[in-house]
Amino acid sequence: MKPYITPEMNLAGKKVYKFQLESPVSDLWSHLKRGVKLLFYWLPEGHTLQCAWQLIFVFDNGMALEFSSACTVVVGWDEVGSLNVSAKITEGKGSPAGACNIFSEFTVREIERVVYEDDEIVVQTGIVFVGEEGDEIYVCSGISPGSVSVRAPFYIYEDFKPQFSLSQCIRQPI
Repeated sequence: MKPYITPEMNLAGKKVYKFQLESPVSDLWSHLKRGVKLLFYWLPEGHTLQCAWQLIFVFDNGMALEFSSACTVVVGWDEVGSLNVSAKITEGKGSPAGACNIFSEFTVREIERVVYEDDEIVVQTGIVFVGEEGDEIYVCSGISPGSVSVRAPFYIYEDFKPQFSLSQCIRQPI
C-alpha cells in the first residue's frame, strides 16, 4: 500500500481520506461480521499496541487483517493518518516471527469505522470491532506517521495514543 493517499472531495468541498483496503474477497466485511472469532494478534518484535507500524489480527475463518496507516500532508506541516487494511487468507499458514498474543475470547458482533471530521477534512482514521459481550477493540491511526494504536479490554487504556481523540470522532457502520 502507498504510504500516503490522494484525497477525494465530498459535496461539501471537504477532502476525504478513506481507508486503503486490499482484499482477496470482494466483500471483506461480510466475511468478518457476526460470529467470527478473533484468535490472536501479531506484532513485530519491539512494537507495542500503543504504537505499531504493523499489526495483524487472525480470525477463525482463515482471514487475517494487517493494519498500518497512511500519512498524508493536508496543508503545510499538518498531516493526517488514515487507516490501511490489508486482508489475507491464512488457512494452513503459521504466524510470522514476532510477538503473537492469543485472545481469551472475542467474537465479533459488528464492525464500524472511526471517522474524524473538521471544517476542511474527513478522515477514516480507525476501525472498531464490537464483541458479542459489548467489549470493543479499536485500531486507529497512531500519532507517529504510519503507525496504529490499539484500545482493547486486554490493554491499558491510558496507553492508547490515536492521532485523533475518540471524543472528536464518530462511528459509522461498515
